[in-house]
Amino acid sequence: MVNSKDNQSGLIEHNLGMLRADRTYALIANFAEMIAEMSLKWTPPKLRRTFRQQPGTILLGIMQNWYVNQVLVVADDNPEEDKILDWLRSREIERLLKLNLTAKPRSLAEARLDLGIDRSADPRMIRKVWRIQLRFINSDLGRHNERAIHFKKDEIVKHLQAVRNLLLNYKPV
Repeated sequence: MVNSKDNQSGLIEHNLGMLRADRTYALIANFAEMIAEMSLKWTPPKLRRTFRQQPGTILLGIMQNWYVNQVLVVADDNPEEDKILDWLRSREIERLLKLNLTAKPRSLAEARLDLGIDRSADPRMIRKVWRIQLRFINSDLGRHNERAIHFKKDEIVKHLQAVRNLLLNYKPV
């Protein structure tokens, strides 16, 4: 027997798939938690297609656990792109400041986690996420003698460069 949450989730996904902006808005407003949970597993093209015309203010409620590449795909060409990027900036600064910078990532999964991307991110998206994160932390490489925060930013930049290099230079065996 199918439980009611699975049934409701299926109905919501079906209605989102109709790509009607008014219906999508109402569903997000009423079922934000459920949509946030199910959309976390969606591919970036599906996210873009589904949420393309939605205001950034309502999307922020469902993006809390999305990967950076997922957020960027939806923010691209969104009427409230600046609002979404401001929100992403605060979230990412907080996350990046908590990274363990003493250990370099040893696997692709660790590197993806450190960069905040999912498995679907291609090399172009990896570079885009890396560049935007550098812009977010606004590293002042070489100014670490002035303030401790500059030293922390420099360490984050070095770590992100190592992560990017690992992801871009990986050759499957």
